[in-house]
Amino acid sequence: MKFNTISIKNNQLIIRWLHNYKIRIMLILFLYPNIVCFTPESSDSSNTVIDFILGLGKYSNVTYNCEGQATNIRNYSFTDYGGSISHNIDELKFGLRGGGYSISGPDESSEN
Repeated sequence: MKFNTISIKNNQLIIRWLHNYKIRIMLILFLYPNIVCFTPESSDSSNTVIDFILGLGKYSNVTYNCEGQATNIRNYSFTDYGGSISHNIDELKFGLRGGGYSISGPDESSEN
């Protein structure tokens, strides 16, 4: 039952994130084919690669007493994201990468 609750919370986080950033996501999905769609020449060995990465998750920090009982639980939620664009010309490769993360919490709960 606990696994189902965690799964539902993760799904709610994903849905909330998609709702908050839906305009940006739609803009990227609309512009992506227009940015990278080109017809290379047959003698050209150059190419351009664009990557987008997104991750969501949760983790907990649990404190135990000497008897092995949990005394404090801190739950954290995080979002990480990144992107890169690189261009290859024969043996030369250059590009730009960036990313970040955010951590929310702690949501503290005590157990006796």
